[in-house]
Amino acid sequence: MRLMLLVGSVLRRLLVYRRSLVSAWGKTRARLTYYPHISIGVGVTLGEGVRLVATDGGRIDIGDHVTIHAGTLLQTRGGFITVGGGSFIGRHCTLVSTCEIRIGSNALVAEQVTIRDQQHGMAVGDCSFADQPASAAPVCLADNVWLAAGVRVTDGVVVGANTVVAANAVVTADLQGGALYGGVPARKLKSLELDTKVEAVPTRPDPC
Repeated sequence: MRLMLLVGSVLRRLLVYRRSLVSAWGKTRARLTYYPHISIGVGVTLGEGVRLVATDGGRIDIGDHVTIHAGTLLQTRGGFITVGGGSFIGRHCTLVSTCEIRIGSNALVAEQVTIRDQQHGMAVGDCSFADQPASAAPVCLADNVWLAAGVRVTDGVVVGANTVVAANAVVTADLQGGALYGGVPARKLKSLELDTKVEAVPTRPDPC
């Protein structure tokens, strides 16, 4: 009896998982690679050509009611990507993780945004940049963060809640919450009027 109950529980979980994938795919041509390591919530919309790739023990977790538009790539190579519920990721974005990329709830990520948690070494010598070992540090975007079109976020960055980053900015350092940032590198342009007090900088993830 206990064995039958266990088998029934596993089958129900597989059925729910399959339904979530079907609802996410819809009639699009999204591509999931190694999908046992990819978790998709309910009410998720994946645009045509979206690629979710989790290899080398990596994992991708997509929360409920997330929208990811056409041509976007989420790729983990031994890392982790988490997208909080209600978030939106626009067309042709690139998120690549060998460590951890964490996006909070109700985030807006506009088209052609790039987020990477790793970079090559830059020592000048006999070894080319391409052959040098990469370093990695987690990236964390808190709740209600808006990255406008073309923003670049580099490794090790933490962005506080209720933050707006203007188009084509390059984020190379932590951003305090409740403000507008822009430029290369991104710098504070002004504070935003908020109804509630926000955490200055969210808790930094553990090092990789």
